[in-house]
Amino acid sequence: MAIINASQELGDYANIVAKAQIPTDVKQIVCDILAGRGVFNPLEGLSVCLNVAIGDLLNDAGLGSASSALEEALNDLETGLNEFVEHTGVNNALGRINNAMNQVAAIYSMVNFCAEPMTAPNINTSLSNVIGSYTGAGKAILDALGAIGDSNISACVDGNGNFNFNALDPSSLLARIKNALDVGDPLGDFVAEVRNTISQFRNLIDQENNGDAPSARVVRALSTANILKATFNQASSYKVDEVNGLFDFFVDGSVIDALNNPPDFNALVQQRVPVYDYCGNLTGYQIVDLQGNSTTEGPSTDPATNHGATTGGQVFGAGAGPDDKTLGGGASSGTAGGTTSGVSGNTFPTTLFVENLDIDNTFNAGSGLVAKIGNTPVNISITGASQQVNVSNGDGQAGNPLIGLANNPIVPGTASLTVPVGATGDRGASTSGGQIRYNTDTNKFEIYLLGQSWHEILTDIDLTNINNQFTALSNTYALKTELSTGANVGGGNGTIFRDKTSNTINFKTLIGGTGITITNNTDDIVITSNATGSIETIANVGSGEGIFKDVTGTTANLKTLIAGDGITITSSTDAITVASTEQYLLKANAQTTDAAAVTVPFGLQIPTDYSWFFTATFLGRRQGGIVERNAFKLEGVVDNTSGTVGLVGPAAYTIYQNNAQQWNVTVETSGTALIFKVYGEAGKTINWTGHVRFQPTGENFTYV
Repeated sequence: MAIINASQELGDYANIVAKAQIPTDVKQIVCDILAGRGVFNPLEGLSVCLNVAIGDLLNDAGLGSASSALEEALNDLETGLNEFVEHTGVNNALGRINNAMNQVAAIYSMVNFCAEPMTAPNINTSLSNVIGSYTGAGKAILDALGAIGDSNISACVDGNGNFNFNALDPSSLLARIKNALDVGDPLGDFVAEVRNTISQFRNLIDQENNGDAPSARVVRALSTANILKATFNQASSYKVDEVNGLFDFFVDGSVIDALNNPPDFNALVQQRVPVYDYCGNLTGYQIVDLQGNSTTEGPSTDPATNHGATTGGQVFGAGAGPDDKTLGGGASSGTAGGTTSGVSGNTFPTTLFVENLDIDNTFNAGSGLVAKIGNTPVNISITGASQQVNVSNGDGQAGNPLIGLANNPIVPGTASLTVPVGATGDRGASTSGGQIRYNTDTNKFEIYLLGQSWHEILTDIDLTNINNQFTALSNTYALKTELSTGANVGGGNGTIFRDKTSNTINFKTLIGGTGITITNNTDDIVITSNATGSIETIANVGSGEGIFKDVTGTTANLKTLIAGDGITITSSTDAITVASTEQYLLKANAQTTDAAAVTVPFGLQIPTDYSWFFTATFLGRRQGGIVERNAFKLEGVVDNTSGTVGLVGPAAYTIYQNNAQQWNVTVETSGTALIFKVYGEAGKTINWTGHVRFQPTGENFTYV
């Protein structure tokens, strides 16, 4: 490889490239990425489809005029969806994962150091919190917005470049907005749903970016401490005024004391890591520095002590301290040396902090598990609670402690004990019997009986229902044991109940007498008369005119009905109709309360080509107050010629007993109707009766 001096012109060397020192596996990953393989956003396809759908809704001509608020919300939703796509991109996801691992590292480096207790987070949980979009939370928001099957994502846009809304679940938000636009339904109710979706996207983004809040707090504190230390080393000697140094204005005195102390790395925290050959056999151990000054332990032929040579590799990365020996939140995953550089998979190495422990003879002589109380180690044993927990080998001397439930355990507490809860389909395989669970489909406890199946456990509600049913059955069938006698009711002479013998109720039988037939059917008894004798006589009853005359032999003689003047008699198969021929006499009533005209409802219609002579009489009497009454009589002729109706000259007008001068009666025509009107007096209620008798004749008139 040619070496070019700094002062040398590049000339022909312009195209010379130094060999890139990139590991082979990294190179392969780069090639796969450039070829479109390897990494992808599983939510990107669905997100792009929904972005097109939102764009089509915004381009709909009817949206702006129908709801400007919804249009604004959809624009914000488009922005929120793009933010979510960017958030779920692989680079952002990897950044959040790396940040989560740094947070975990920061927490572990501070465990048992501060007076305030710190609980190291679960690595799996921390990682799950920063990629929740992929594990269901993000997909759920996208499906609620516009659910679409994986097979339809590639066909979400039609040949014209428009979104295919038929590919969406009809119940999803964008599908419902599109349907409302197409049919002209109100759009105002969708604004809140769109705004809520935007909030869901942003809340999820914030949640994943923040990670574990307590861990993030420690990382921020470590970052601030490292920056503060570096800045203090550079600027602490400068004075702001004659008394105060630069850091006196914003740094607590205890912190300044710590800044003035030299770094101390004598308390070394290390982990012994087993080393295996290619066959998986243990060949030795290697010491990996976790915190503090590193040491090197030479090789040994004893696998138990062969730690291998190390050069101070730190787990989780180098911090920002001056000698890079602190456990910080740096981006690197460890320095050279050792076989462990960072976290492998989803596990975190177990760390034992043994700083400033006072080991005395008492501790050395004891046995059991070790606990740290202050700076003093003590031996402890795990014990169980009587009739609750059994512990075997609690001091660990004979192997690992074994903790389990006691035989026939007594569960402590006073609130409740929760058994397994699930649907019918969640039942496990039951072969031994004795299982108990709560079924959410039936809302019942159930047990499994060996050799049988699952059975429900009856509740007080079930027992109440059974008791009610039993009571109803008892009432139904109580006749067998409670019926002691029977009774004939009513005032008739025929009694059918006789008596009761033991549990038998005895009834009389029915016997058909002369002319009577009794037929016993499945559900009834039919009594039929067989009488064939003759009627000897017939009697007229009541005070009216009788129609029975006499009996001659076996013949009953009845009088006939003869129609007199004004009467017609019509005989049909089953009836005789007696009617008055006074069909030309009409009666009607009316009432007036003031001087306004009131039409008397006769309903007189003059037939075409007929003439009528009419006589109408009216009598009015005041209701309440001083007795007043008037009577009127009108006579005249009305004619209908070819549909034209009118009075033939004025009607004759007669007044009787007119002691109220304002009262009056008039006659007129309207269309084919002959109309009579009565007039009262203001402030007086007058009751009227009217009679109209008319004598008709016409071109085709027949007098009955």
